[in-house]
Amino acid sequence: MTTLEFVQHQLKDGRFQIDKVFEGLTDEDFDHRIAPQAMSPREILEHLCECHQACLDALQGKSFNWGSYSLPDKSAPALFKTFNDLRAQAELAIAADPNETTFKKASEYLVAHDAYHVGQMALVRLGLDAAWDPYSIYNH
Repeated sequence: MTTLEFVQHQLKDGRFQIDKVFEGLTDEDFDHRIAPQAMSPREILEHLCECHQACLDALQGKSFNWGSYSLPDKSAPALFKTFNDLRAQAELAIAADPNETTFKKASEYLVAHDAYHVGQMALVRLGLDAAWDPYSIYNH
């Protein structure tokens, strides 16, 4: 397995987990917070879009102004569309320039960051429904 194939596997696995932790949420659930200072699922999904844009910028050698990212339409469908579009662009950019710097940026901006927010979302899901299966996020 090449490094690119390994990173692509991690991205695919992370994507699966993101899909699973958001699966079945109602619009009301998108505004649930596990703690007053925690992000809601809506905010987490928009933040993941921001991370993807930051990754794309970093891959192009641009700096990114964290916290400046705001989507005009914060409905769940619009957020998922933006997330899907940015995810596809990031995956293509990573595959187009497979080198050490690209792999580090993919790890920092996407792979590790996805896992962090998947964990947060798993807590949100358990807070909303104690019967939700936290093992359902695994693709093996």
